[in-house]
Amino acid sequence: MKIEKQPMTIVPFANANCNAWDFGNCNVVYDFLTADRMAKAQGKILVQHRHRRFSESH
Repeated sequence: MKIEKQPMTIVPFANANCNAWDFGNCNVVYDFLTADRMAKAQGKILVQHRHRRFSESH
């Protein structure tokens, strides 16, 4: 019998600067380490910032 893992919920960014995470109920965390610990305690993961580069030279 296979044991299926539940998909992890992603904690979204709270702002356009991508430096704060919104845990809901007006709970916004600006510190990455604190946000990461809170997400792990709740069985969630933090959304990751995507680095887009338009050129390899930049």
